[in-house]
Amino acid sequence: MPPALPEIARREDLELLEINPLVLTHDGQFIVCDAKIIRDDSAAFSHDPEEFPVSRALAERAMTPLERLCA
Repeated sequence: MPPALPEIARREDLELLEINPLVLTHDGQFIVCDAKIIRDDSAAFSHDPEEFPVSRALAERAMTPLERLCA
Protein backbone atom coordinates (compact mmCIF):
# COMPACT_ATOMS: atom_id res chain seq x y z
CA MET A 1 0.00 0.00 0.00
CA PRO A 2 1.44 3.42 -0.94
CA PRO A 3 2.06 5.90 1.88
CA ALA A 4 -0.72 8.31 2.82
CA LEU A 5 -0.45 11.94 1.74
CA PRO A 6 0.25 13.26 5.27
CA GLU A 7 3.13 10.78 5.58
CA ILE A 8 4.56 11.90 2.23
CA ALA A 9 4.32 15.54 3.32
CA ARG A 10 6.15 14.78 6.59
CA ARG A 11 8.82 12.59 5.02
CA GLU A 12 9.55 15.08 2.23
CA ASP A 13 9.37 18.21 4.44
CA LEU A 14 6.66 19.73 2.26
CA GLU A 15 5.22 23.17 2.86
CA LEU A 16 2.55 22.54 0.25
CA LEU A 17 1.05 19.48 -1.40
CA GLU A 18 -1.79 20.58 -3.65
CA ILE A 19 -3.64 18.02 -5.75
CA ASN A 20 -6.11 19.19 -8.36
CA PRO A 21 -7.78 17.38 -9.99
CA LEU A 22 -8.05 14.09 -8.19
CA VAL A 23 -9.97 11.49 -10.16
CA LEU A 24 -11.93 8.53 -8.79
CA THR A 25 -11.99 5.72 -11.36
CA HIS A 26 -14.83 3.24 -11.90
CA ASP A 27 -12.92 0.59 -9.96
CA GLY A 28 -12.50 2.83 -6.89
CA GLN A 29 -8.90 3.93 -7.48
CA PHE A 30 -7.76 7.52 -7.04
CA ILE A 31 -5.50 9.08 -9.67
CA VAL A 32 -3.63 12.33 -9.14
CA CYS A 33 -3.83 14.20 -12.44
CA ASP A 34 -1.81 17.24 -11.39
CA ALA A 35 0.02 18.31 -8.25
CA LYS A 36 1.98 21.24 -6.92
CA ILE A 37 4.66 20.39 -4.37
CA ILE A 38 6.76 22.88 -2.42
CA ARG A 39 9.49 21.56 -0.15
CA ASP A 40 10.68 23.56 2.85
CA ASP A 41 13.99 25.11 1.74
CA SER A 42 15.38 24.97 5.27
CA ALA A 43 15.15 21.15 5.11
CA ALA A 44 17.15 20.88 1.89
CA PHE A 45 20.20 19.56 3.75
CA SER A 46 18.32 16.34 4.54
CA HIS A 47 17.50 15.53 0.90
CA ASP A 48 19.57 14.45 -2.09
CA PRO A 49 20.40 17.62 -4.09
CA GLU A 50 20.31 15.63 -7.33
CA GLU A 51 16.79 14.38 -6.66
CA PHE A 52 15.01 17.08 -8.69
CA PRO A 53 17.74 18.80 -10.77
CA VAL A 54 15.42 20.37 -13.37
CA SER A 55 12.99 21.74 -10.78
CA ARG A 56 15.88 23.07 -8.69
CA ALA A 57 17.46 24.77 -11.72
CA LEU A 58 14.17 26.44 -12.66
CA ALA A 59 13.60 27.61 -9.09
CA GLU A 60 17.12 29.03 -8.86
CA ARG A 61 16.73 30.84 -12.17
CA ALA A 62 13.56 32.52 -10.87
CA MET A 63 15.36 33.82 -7.74
CA THR A 64 16.43 37.42 -7.36
CA PRO A 65 20.12 38.07 -6.65
CA LEU A 66 19.22 38.77 -3.00
CA GLU A 67 17.31 35.47 -2.74
CA ARG A 68 20.31 33.60 -4.19
CA LEU A 69 22.60 35.26 -1.65
CA CYS A 70 20.29 34.30 1.21
CA ALA A 71 19.93 30.71 0.02
